[in-house]
Parts: sequence; C-alpha cells; structure tokens
Amino acid sequence: MLHMLLILLAGCSFGLLSPVVKLAYKNGLQPGQVVFTQFFIAWLILTAVMLITSRKKIDIKKVSKLAMAGATNGAAGLFFFLSLQTLPASIAIVIMFQFTWMGVLIEAIIDRQWPGREKLWSVLVLVLGIIIAGGVLESEVKLNIIGVLLATLSAVAYSFYILFSGRVVTDEPPINRSLWMITGAVIFSAFVYPPKFILQGQITESLIGFGLGIGLLGGVIPTILLAKGVPRVGAGMSTILCSSELPVALLASAFILGEKSSFLQLLGVMLILFGIALPYLFISSKRDQKHFGF
Repeated sequence: MLHMLLILLAGCSFGLLSPVVKLAYKNGLQPGQVVFTQFFIAWLILTAVMLITSRKKIDIKKVSKLAMAGATNGAAGLFFFLSLQTLPASIAIVIMFQFTWMGVLIEAIIDRQWPGREKLWSVLVLVLGIIIAGGVLESEVKLNIIGVLLATLSAVAYSFYILFSGRVVTDEPPINRSLWMITGAVIFSAFVYPPKFILQGQITESLIGFGLGIGLLGGVIPTILLAKGVPRVGAGMSTILCSSELPVALLASAFILGEKSSFLQLLGVMLILFGIALPYLFISSKRDQKHFGF
C-alpha cells in the first residue's frame, strides 16, 4: 500500500508541475530554458543528496543503462511540448495520457500475461475520465497528423519511462537510480536544447526560482518516488496510479492560475479518481469474499 501511495504522489507532483511551467512562461522564460533547467537543477540536487547519503562505487554499466532509461523522461516532455505547437492543449493532454493503457499493454507483452480484469476496467474508466476532464467534448476537435503523432510518441516515451523505473538496475538505492536517470534526461535535453543561455549569461532570478520549483516537482520528487515504488507495484499498475497527474493539474491550475473548470471536467476528474481506486476495490472485494467464504 505504501508503494502505491508513493507512485500516486509522483503523479500528483507531475500535476503540480503544469501550472508552475505556465507561470514560468508568463514571466518570460523560454521552453528551452525551462526544459533544460528542470533536469539540470534536479541533477544538482540529487548529486548533492547522493554524495551525502551514498558511498557506493560507481558501476559504469549500470549508470549507462539508467541514463538511457532516463532519456525517455526527457523525450516524453519534448514530444509533448512539440505537440502543443499544432494541437489544442486539451487534445494533446488526452492523447498523451493514453500512457495509462499503453503501460498496461507493454507490461502484458513483456510478461506474456494478460492483465487482470481489475486493470482492464480501471483503464476503461480512466480513458473515459481523461477524455471528459480534458475538455474534448466541449470543444471543436481539430487534429493535425504531426501533432497527434508527437503526442502519441510522448505517451509511449512516458510509458517506457515508468516501465524502466521499475525494471532497470533495481538493486541500486533509489537515490542513485534517480540521479543516473536524471543524468540521461539532462543529456537528452541538452542535445535538443543546447543551454546557450548559460554561456550568454542569461541566468536571472526568475530562471533560478522557477527552475528550482520545476526541478523539484518534475525531477527530484517524482523520480525518487517512482524509483522506490514502481519495482514493488509493477509498471501496469503504476501507469494507472500516475493518472493522478491530470486531476491535480486541473485543480492546481484553478487555484494557482485562476483557470475555471466546467462541470463536465470535474465529472471527468471524479471518474479518473474512481478509475485509480478500482484495482484496490477489486482486491478488497476478493478479500471480503474469501473471508466470508463466497
């Protein structure tokens, strides 16, 4: 139960990230600055923590595996941002959040085991809730094929990021694993968005302040929580629990940015929360039936 809560909180942390990024853009920061700073500051924090708490020798093979796994996190963010250039935000979010069923499918293919009915029902409810909460039913749908492809790639990359969080070099401490995965994300983001602004001296108080918040919410906190929780819970269930990101993003946007949500969107949020709880309800029901001899 504790590990499920950790993954749920990781999704919540990602959800809080969205309105903070919007505030950063309103304060004049550019996407390239935000993406690189997010991972770089997270890397600095995790490096400091590891130097204080861990004395394990560095295994280059393990580091390279974790770095490559962490690059999928950077790829997920990049593809999602690019999709927003040609798709309405509501559509892009709904497509990206298809990682909920993609993660379950990928796990089933790798393990060669069909997911239980509790996961299938949960995914069905989640997809419906995501579509409603994303506001798709209340807006004119305009699809750009390139945008759809990019948002889909974002969902695939995020699915693999959660999968790798639970399966790659799980014998290392969570802090060490988190650091090397973030290292991969830093390298990937630096390749796509070379940090020229650092060399040009464009480091402002606003960049440092928002970078710290974004680094914690999008890098340090969720990476550590996923590294700790996913190996015990599994990738399929973890993608379901990470759906907490969308309800938190909508609620945080309302409180922080003053954005209003419609009744249908709130209904979608309730469906998402119900979908997340469904697997646990199935498990509780089975325990009760067994206890009472049904």
